[in-house]
Amino acid sequence: MVTEKINTPANFMERLRAATGPMHQRLEDTPLSKALMQPELTEATYLTYLEHMRQVIAWTEQHIFPAVSSVMPDIAQRYKLRAIDNDILFLRSRTPAANPSVFPEVSDRVYPLGRALGHMYVMEGATLGGRIILQHIKGTLALDETTGGVAFFTGYGADTGARWRSFLAILTEQAALHGLEDAIVSGAKEAFEHIENYFSGSTICR
Repeated sequence: MVTEKINTPANFMERLRAATGPMHQRLEDTPLSKALMQPELTEATYLTYLEHMRQVIAWTEQHIFPAVSSVMPDIAQRYKLRAIDNDILFLRSRTPAANPSVFPEVSDRVYPLGRALGHMYVMEGATLGGRIILQHIKGTLALDETTGGVAFFTGYGADTGARWRSFLAILTEQAALHGLEDAIVSGAKEAFEHIENYFSGSTICR
């Protein structure tokens, strides 16, 4: 007798992680991502990374945030463009600018809720992972909240973990209520693919 697997939030998250895990690893294996975590990280390389990530953040806040605002009551607290701009201005005063290419349009300007939530899964996961990167930057570049230059990777500060959990609660709730599982997985894979392609074409300033 074959027992049908009951679709639960835990099962959906397992499916989402399995579908995107290899893509997440490929993104981390891009030269730009790997350079950020090297022991010999320089401020020029760090600035290069931030310049590229700024393009992704700006695109996300312009196209994805409006699409999820109706189901994410705290979306106004999740904007990060000002933080990354402050870091870039700080670093540009100390090292040459990187002049990155512009993050390409993914495909269109209208994002259904499920697809947009998939994109948010990637970006909010990056915010959570940014706390690990923050410690590496502090240790290698001697930058911190006092000196400046780390606002973006500070994320939501002490609330970063709680914000991640609240986002996952919204994600799984919307997936179950509206049958958005496939769209969310597709949107997350799309986000990983396009960011990986963008980062792979970068030139690292050392």
